Amino acid sequence: MNFARLWITATGFGLLTSALTACDDGAAPDFSGGDAAASGGAPAPVGSTPAPVGGTPAPVGGMSAPVGGTPAPAGGAPAPVGGTPAPVGGTPVPAGGAPVPMGGSPVPREMRDVEGDASGLWCGDYRVTGPVTIPEGQTLTVCAGTHITVVGGPGAGLAVAGTLTLQGTPGARVVIDGDAGWRGVRVGGLLVGTSFELRGAATCLSTVMGGRVSATDALVEGCSQAMAMDGDVRLERSRVYDGQSIGVDSGVLTLIDTVVDFRRPVVGPDCIRWSGGGAQIEHSWITGCHCPLHFQRTDSAVSVTDSILDGATNPVMIAQTTAAFHRNNFTGTSAHLLDIGGGITCDVLDNYFEGARARIGSGDPGQFSGTEGWRATPVPGAGPR
Repeated sequence: MNFARLWITATGFGLLTSALTACDDGAAPDFSGGDAAASGGAPAPVGSTPAPVGGTPAPVGGMSAPVGGTPAPAGGAPAPVGGTPAPVGGTPVPAGGAPVPMGGSPVPREMRDVEGDASGLWCGDYRVTGPVTIPEGQTLTVCAGTHITVVGGPGAGLAVAGTLTLQGTPGARVVIDGDAGWRGVRVGGLLVGTSFELRGAATCLSTVMGGRVSATDALVEGCSQAMAMDGDVRLERSRVYDGQSIGVDSGVLTLIDTVVDFRRPVVGPDCIRWSGGGAQIEHSWITGCHCPLHFQRTDSAVSVTDSILDGATNPVMIAQTTAAFHRNNFTGTSAHLLDIGGGITCDVLDNYFEGARARIGSGDPGQFSGTEGWRATPVPGAGPR
């Protein structure tokens, strides 16, 4: 037994001595005759780093790729999942933006001066030095993050006879502003826009007969007049602040999940005034003025549902109009509905009038139906969602 143990010990010592000798010669011992695989992964290519568990083998001379990512180029940083590799030794370029130098501010974008006819694609910074027209049958597309500054005086602005498409995003809005009192955007064709801003014009947005506007996530602010309508306008999830009354002479004004706030509660002006056209208002909040909805006369039906009309003396002033108000919250310091000229057919069933029957200022209250069906508590879910 003692001789057997001595033989085993001697044999093991011999193997260990051989391994150490091989290491001294600069070569790794090879007990299997092949390349070792990383635990749980694929065999590593010759001359490269073993792949991490569950990952992809690194290319020769490169870094290991992160799980689910793209292998990094030799000498570069790993690419983010779904992204673009950073240039060697550089900083990644943000989508749609200019490179940001190390420790500095974004590189300024080129400013382009424009006036006259326009179509095609605008991306970047533009300075409007005079009237710009999008001709009938043509389209101007403005990409996300573009800033258009109007500096050509009161006659400078954008006239849309064709199509204007504003392709802003919540993180890269299209902004159109300029010197105080610039003309604004006047639409005789079609404007379709998302996530854009209009600021500081004499009339920020206007439509002529036949013009149409469809906007989502728009902001109209700081204008002498926010809007003037002779054609259809649809605003969804948008905000309109300040200025003189929005004027509707014809066309239908559609507001969905939208706020109109003149930020001058109870006192003038009225928020929206109709002398024609119609209205479709849903889940909106109209506030901060003498009268949120002033109907002098309309040509088509008016429907107001699930909305808030407050911050006012009279939430509604109405004449020469057929209208239906349902599931709205009314708050005013005087009559909730004020007759200003007769010719009214108005259904006011199922609204909240500050917990009591509606206060109607009219010599002919029979023009208003549904007054007996009021709510004692505010309508849940009324206003923008």
